[in-house]
Amino acid sequence: MGLIFGVYDLNFVTPHVIHRSIVDVVYHPKYGNQENDIALIKLEKPVIFNAYVRPLCLPNGKDTDLVLSNVCSVCGYGATEVNGNKYPTVPHCYHAEMGNSFLIRRQVWNFNPLRSIVSAMDTFRYKGVSEGDSGGPLTCKKHFKHFLTGIAYAKHVGAIHRSVSYNFFINVPKFVPWIRKVTKIREKKVVTRNYQSSMI
Repeated sequence: MGLIFGVYDLNFVTPHVIHRSIVDVVYHPKYGNQENDIALIKLEKPVIFNAYVRPLCLPNGKDTDLVLSNVCSVCGYGATEVNGNKYPTVPHCYHAEMGNSFLIRRQVWNFNPLRSIVSAMDTFRYKGVSEGDSGGPLTCKKHFKHFLTGIAYAKHVGAIHRSVSYNFFINVPKFVPWIRKVTKIREKKVVTRNYQSSMI
């Protein structure tokens, strides 16, 4: 089993594609419930970044304002039809209208809102996260950098207003301390004239 990097169109294999074997999967210590549905994949060797393979920035654990910026997007190869039988060969992306996660979670699922889940709202029922998109990235832009802010988790279609649906994502900033502990990635400070931010 392995991962492929540098692929855009699934119908074409280009020379810059990178293959890496998986040697281990590290689950969160409390994996198995709604609040800690996250794991890390260890590869046989590092991936060398190039013009076709680029990383997302890892937020720090206090970057709660990323989702409030509302400059967020979701991309994936999930189903593009209601019955889930048609899948794209190139990733589909859409702007994620971030909502009040606390109120949406309580209204939709009627459970105690979890800080580890953030939500976005669709004004079109089937525009957002679909079958096959689970595990895909929610990225938010801040100071000209794109941060991995969420991981696609679930979708819920409104019971009353069925033209509205809600997408739910694992809140990555909450798990950054655990990610850094497992990967031993140290936080680096990048300073510019107007701001200071964290990245990998």
